[in-house]
Amino acid sequence: MLSRRLIELLAENKMTKENLAEKCGLPIETIRNIYYGKTTDPKVSTLFKIANALNVSIECLISCEIENPLRDNKKILDGIMTYDDYSVLYSKGFDDARR
Repeated sequence: MLSRRLIELLAENKMTKENLAEKCGLPIETIRNIYYGKTTDPKVSTLFKIANALNVSIECLISCEIENPLRDNKKILDGIMTYDDYSVLYSKGFDDARR
């Protein structure tokens, strides 16, 4: 999702929504709408300005998170599972471990 990627990139660049709006010359409301997921299909010109301000390509802005979806799943699992839980899953397989 675009909003999640924007949140990640702002954190990586140590920027606020306000900093980004100023740097790319867009209204703060536009940035907030994307950030909070109210706008899911912004104009290409808007994406270009945001990507340029964050020093990434438009493709990375909208799709880098898709390149490694397992990374997000691992983060989720790490947050809820212990090493022993992983051992059970990988030794028995996911289907057997659910029983």
